[in-house]
Amino acid sequence: MTTVNKKLKKTASGAITWSVIVTQILSPVSLSLIPANSFASSGNKDVTQIYASDEHANKVASFAASAGQSLANNNASSFAVNTLSTQATKEVVDWLQQYGNARIKLNVDDSFSLKDSSFDFLYPWLDTQDYVLFSQTSLHRTDDRNQTNIGLGIRHFTPDNAMLGANVFYDYDLSRSHSRAGFGVEYWRDYFRLGVNTYFGLSDWKNSRDIDDYLERPANGWDFSAEGWLPAYPQLGASIQFEKYYGKNVGLFGSDNLQENPYAVTGGISYTPVPLIKFSAQHKQGQSNTHDTTFGVEFNYRPGVSLAEQLSSDNVAVMREVQNRRYDFVERNNNIVLEYKKKHALKISLPESVQGEGESIIPVTLTINNASGGIKSVQWNDSAFTAAGGKISGNGTSWQITLPAYKSEGVNSWNVGATVQDNRGNVSNYAVMNISVTDSGVSTADSSFTLDGDSSPT
Repeated sequence: MTTVNKKLKKTASGAITWSVIVTQILSPVSLSLIPANSFASSGNKDVTQIYASDEHANKVASFAASAGQSLANNNASSFAVNTLSTQATKEVVDWLQQYGNARIKLNVDDSFSLKDSSFDFLYPWLDTQDYVLFSQTSLHRTDDRNQTNIGLGIRHFTPDNAMLGANVFYDYDLSRSHSRAGFGVEYWRDYFRLGVNTYFGLSDWKNSRDIDDYLERPANGWDFSAEGWLPAYPQLGASIQFEKYYGKNVGLFGSDNLQENPYAVTGGISYTPVPLIKFSAQHKQGQSNTHDTTFGVEFNYRPGVSLAEQLSSDNVAVMREVQNRRYDFVERNNNIVLEYKKKHALKISLPESVQGEGESIIPVTLTINNASGGIKSVQWNDSAFTAAGGKISGNGTSWQITLPAYKSEGVNSWNVGATVQDNRGNVSNYAVMNISVTDSGVSTADSSFTLDGDSSPT
C-alpha cells in the first residue's frame, strides 16, 4: 500500500538496524525459490501461485546495491531522492506487496532533505487460516530525527471472526542513538479495533540537541486506542486514543513544551468514500491547554487491484472485515518521546585556606565542574586583599596569589570569593577562600650581629 499524506512532517544510519531491514527485504527472494501463495484479494478471488522471475531478482539486486553504496557513504537522503526520481519506489513497493504489506511516504523539499518520510514493511513469516506470524519494520523521520522500529507479532483469528494479537518492538533513534522497547496487544472485530501499547526507555541520558545545557532520554509511557466504523455506513469512522508518559520534563508536545507526567487524549474522524481515498481530522488535547489539530488526505493505492475496484464504494465494507485486515500495520506511536533534565549546575571550589610568608607567591587551582563550552571569565571579590597590597593573577583554572607584606600590628588574613561564568552564560556558585600572611620568624628588634668576634646588639 502506497500512502501519500497531505501534511508531511539530517540523515544517519545504524549498521545493525539497516542490516535487519535489508534482510527482511531480501528474505522473500529465498522463499520465492519455491511456490508461494499470494494473498487473497479483497474480492476473495482464487488463490494463485507466484514465482520469482529474473526481473524481480534484478530489481532487488539493483535496490540493495544502491542502498548499500549510499549507506556506506552516510548519504541515505541521496538514496531516497535517487529512488524517487527513478520511480524505483513504486517498483519496490509493487514487488514487495506480492509477499507482504509495504508502505512508503516520501517528501523531498527544495534542499533535497527528507521531512516526515517513512518506509513500512510487514512480512508474514507464517500465514494460516488461524494464525499470522509477522515482522514489521519502519523507517521514518519525526521531530528532525531519523528513527527505525523493528517488531515481531502474532495474530490469532478465532472461529467467531475475532482477532487477538501480541507484538514486541525495538525502537532506535538513528540520529541520537536513543533506544526503546515496546510491547503491545491487539483485539479486532469486524468494524472495530482495540490496541494497547507500552514503551520502556533502554538508553541512558545523553546531551540534548534540542535544549542547551539539558540531557535527554526516552520516556516511559503507554497508550490505549480504539477505532470503529459504522456497519451501515462503513465509509465513516471514528477513533479515540489516550496516551501518558512519565517524567518531570517530557516533550509529548515537543521540546519547547515540557510537562511533568503528561497525558493527551486524541479524537479523530475519518471518511473513506472509496478504498483509494481517505480524509481524516484529529484533535489532540493535553494538560495545561496544550493541543494540536491535524487534517489529512490519504491516497491508498493497492498494486494488483484494478482501479475500478479501488474507486468502487461497494468495496469499502470489505476493508472493515477482520480477515481482510490480516496484514494491517500495528497501530502504535513509532516516535520515541523524549524526557529532558537540566545538566548539573556549573560549580566551582577553592582551597579552604592558603597561607605563606609575606610577599611570597602561592599557586592556586580552581576546580570547575559542568562548564558548557569552556570558561569565559572568573570574577574575584578581592578588594580588601588588593587594598592591603595583595594580587591575584592568572586565567582558567590556574591562578597565582601574591601575598602582601606581613604587618605585625595590622590585618594579615582576608576572605576572598570567586564566581565563574561559562561560554553559555551560566554562572557558578560563590566559593570562598581564606588567605593568611605569616611572619617570617625574623625580628629586627631582637636580632644581633658579630663583628671581629665581638657581639653587639643592633
